[in-house]
Amino acid sequence: MLARKWNDIDLTKDAMLISAPGPALIELLARGDIDAALLGTTETIQMVAQDRFRVLVDLSEEYKARTGGHAPAHVTVVTTEAFAKDHADVVRDYLKAYKAATQYVHAHPEVWDEYAASIMMNDPKERTLLAAKMGPNIVENWDAGQIAIQIEYLKLVHEILGDNVLKTIPAELIRNNYNPQ
Repeated sequence: MLARKWNDIDLTKDAMLISAPGPALIELLARGDIDAALLGTTETIQMVAQDRFRVLVDLSEEYKARTGGHAPAHVTVVTTEAFAKDHADVVRDYLKAYKAATQYVHAHPEVWDEYAASIMMNDPKERTLLAAKMGPNIVENWDAGQIAIQIEYLKLVHEILGDNVLKTIPAELIRNNYNPQ
């Protein structure tokens, strides 16, 4: 979407796209079989820390630069409407636990070392980059401002990719009425 919206590049026409898991893309890059790859956050962190490849663009930073400094949430919590209506207390308790967990992560940066160890990311440089890149992207407050960011992102998806991917954005699709008080 960034390529199309702000750089007038249609990746489906202007490039040969290859879909593969991150480790496979890294090996294709290393062998020179592909010129560039879209890698996930942890793979990118590892490649930068190891000085294996150069990052051409950080999509999150590019998006934020183009939209006033805000990006949509990396991860969102979703459920069905029926479950939320029948179990509103469970949804609220889950969101309360999520908020407490995000507050804990922000207040205790040492959790990044524990997380890095759990995914076998042992290089100190990788661990530092992990906290620096992922920490600021954790959405702690799901409020009207964040909802507006999400809706603007969905509008951009629709604008670029059309009805084939997203036919409509229901007015009540994203809301905060289950947020814990």
